[in-house]
Amino acid sequence: MADYQAVAAARERECRIQARAYSIWLSALQPANIVLKVGAAVLSAVAGAAVLAGKAGNVPGCLALASAVFTVIHTRLDCDVHQAECRRLRSAYDAQAYRYRSLRDLGEPAELHGGVSELDTSLASIRAEAKANAPNWAVDRATRRELATAVIQP
Repeated sequence: MADYQAVAAARERECRIQARAYSIWLSALQPANIVLKVGAAVLSAVAGAAVLAGKAGNVPGCLALASAVFTVIHTRLDCDVHQAECRRLRSAYDAQAYRYRSLRDLGEPAELHGGVSELDTSLASIRAEAKANAPNWAVDRATRRELATAVIQP
């Protein structure tokens, strides 16, 4: 007979790692997101100011072109959609980890078995519907942090 307490604990840890990996990935994406969005706006504003100030030459055109390039990169990479999906998955995995943790408090083996089966179905659905993945390096870092946290906790 399977030890469903151990299964629930392993799934909880797996969900915490995935949630943390998405957090790490989102943190890594934030500087690029700021550069692409704010950079495009600033370059465009400076180009407009240069035109209004009567500055002739190539400077306003180059600034406007750079702004357009930033905007195209951000749009073509679907940055906003990808980050929204990563935030959704981070929340889904956090919630799933909490559910597995709560399930471990059940005393009856039959309830525990049924609960693990139900949550496994939910976890499979989260995985199947995921439209974004955290990169391997973020998962590796999240795993190391999880192991370090497990060692610290009694």
